[in-house]
Amino acid sequence: GEWIEELPESRAAPGLEERTHRFTISANPDARERTGLIVFKDKASDLFDELTVVQAAWDDPDPERSALRAFYDAAEGGGWTHRENWCSDKPLNEWYGVETDLSGRVIALRLSNNNLTGELPDELSGLTVLRHLDLSHNDIGGTINKQGRPPKNGTYSFMDTMHELIAIDLSHNRIEGGLPFWSEWTSKSHKFLDYIDFSYNELDSNLREWTALFDGRNLDLRLNYNKIPTGYVPDIYLNYHSWP
Repeated sequence: GEWIEELPESRAAPGLEERTHRFTISANPDARERTGLIVFKDKASDLFDELTVVQAAWDDPDPERSALRAFYDAAEGGGWTHRENWCSDKPLNEWYGVETDLSGRVIALRLSNNNLTGELPDELSGLTVLRHLDLSHNDIGGTINKQGRPPKNGTYSFMDTMHELIAIDLSHNRIEGGLPFWSEWTSKSHKFLDYIDFSYNELDSNLREWTALFDGRNLDLRLNYNKIPTGYVPDIYLNYHSWP
């Protein structure tokens, strides 16, 4: 600044050495920015300096292919009954059970009765234009809703980003826990959703947590054979106009 000035001869003073430090920076595999710190320390004194390196998040050139590969690994795809072309370089609509639109975006994932196991990974959130999800009659466990990480706390699920969902069928699996994320699924954010089948699982959420789903839509909701607590049934279930 105005009160500190380097002496012209300081760089040439006896005893000073100039060294070049080179570093390799690995590619960031995460979808979030990351920060690293490099410390330069003089071993003979208390002098030190720091260099902060900020690396941008990885921009996946093909997020839907990456999402499906993560799903294949998490659901133990090596043991699937049908897995033709999965994790290959072929177009996604040639992968067994995957349907795409004319632009190649994944709009349906149908793998019913295909010996899926494991859990559903967060990476499925990359299928942002998915309309039909059918993973019924498999052996999928774990929970759908997860605990958020700072700075965004609360709960979330991989389906929060799927704003074009029309039908979800995860029946006949081992999915457990509650589904409080439904309270955020307003008619505006998931306005096309009209069929949900979570029957024959191990869900234990309270029926009150699902009432927001009936806002502004005709809904076919199937929750039979779960662990949902007995007791009070909200009026919206008793008086819903579209029950078949």
